[in-house]
Amino acid sequence: MRKDIRIGGAGGQGVIMLSVLLANAYGIHLGMEAVQTQSYGPAARGGSCKAEVVVSDAPIDYVKADDVDVLVAFNQVSFQKYSQDVKKDTLIFVDSTLLTPEDTIGFSNVMAIPATDYAEKHFAPVVANIIMFGFMTAKMESLTLEAAQKALKDTLPGKALDMNMKALEFGYRKGME
Repeated sequence: MRKDIRIGGAGGQGVIMLSVLLANAYGIHLGMEAVQTQSYGPAARGGSCKAEVVVSDAPIDYVKADDVDVLVAFNQVSFQKYSQDVKKDTLIFVDSTLLTPEDTIGFSNVMAIPATDYAEKHFAPVVANIIMFGFMTAKMESLTLEAAQKALKDTLPGKALDMNMKALEFGYRKGME
């Protein structure tokens, strides 16, 4: 089984952190092969940002996500850019705070959560990506909450861990509703 995941958004939305967390959850805590790559525009905050994670139960010989199984879009620009090469059965996660239902017309398998809105109302704007991580964990059979929690603990410093753990669990609960 190989799963190609592409994440797009603007710099500062946590695109790269989400990809690192996914690679950690799959690779370290679920025992799969995992590779993470990233690219971003010249402006770190606000510029275009893309990250990819490839996970497999066999050695990975090609690290690019060309056959996208999962697309995560944090804004309309990224959705328009990266939805062009999705397959019919690609699972698409969108931040509905920044995309409207009209943006995703014609696509099936769209899972929407107002991650940015929830982050701003319940936590802090910087955890929208973690809310999305929790939501994805609830919706994807290949991820577990335990692996996601361990990935957070491995990656984030102690002072940021508590709020991020609560945001992860919040997103997970929303995904289970």
